[in-house]
Amino acid sequence: MAARLVTIPQAAVFSGPHPFDLAARWSCPPRRVLFVFPAGIRMVKQPLLPLAPFDRLVQRRPQVRLLYVGPVLDPDQGSTFWASSPAGPGPPRGRRAPRSDEIAPRPIRRRAQLLHLRRWDVELGARGAGGWEARAGLGYRWNRSLVEDGVTGFLFRDTTELEAKAEQLAADRALRERLGLAGRDLVERRYPPRREVESYLGVYARLAPVASA
Repeated sequence: MAARLVTIPQAAVFSGPHPFDLAARWSCPPRRVLFVFPAGIRMVKQPLLPLAPFDRLVQRRPQVRLLYVGPVLDPDQGSTFWASSPAGPGPPRGRRAPRSDEIAPRPIRRRAQLLHLRRWDVELGARGAGGWEARAGLGYRWNRSLVEDGVTGFLFRDTTELEAKAEQLAADRALRERLGLAGRDLVERRYPPRREVESYLGVYARLAPVASA
């Protein structure tokens, strides 16, 4: 059975003609530091975990913002998520509760639009999207396949470490840029689109060989 298994690494390609105009949807300070959580709201992604650390972080650094990009895939987790967010129950609309301007979860359903935001600084969760746009990654400890701690981003083991490393990234633009460029180089080398295409073609050729004329 093992001889029949084939691993094809996914390529990272993000393009689209319609950029997401975040400024038109959400008022942020000009010198914001924007952390983006690009994942559907479901338990396996632990969307509640960053809320408390970022709530403390913005007390010290009010320019920090946290943006969630993705639909609610688990209704129970979604209800808990909205109830736990500073925006209060339900997706934020209009004037939000006090302090909700500091962290306002704002799901964007088309994840491909993420890389067309006017500006963002750190990818939280580090699924590899940040590499294409030269953004630093801040990932859970199991993101080691995409993030080398201190080289292409930071890894954390708990909320205390998440808060500390998020603050380190928020405070140092040069560090964010260095880690982001290293991450982009890693993604471009390991996961180019052509590699994925050729790998699939190779599998198809073995499964359904075509006799030469």
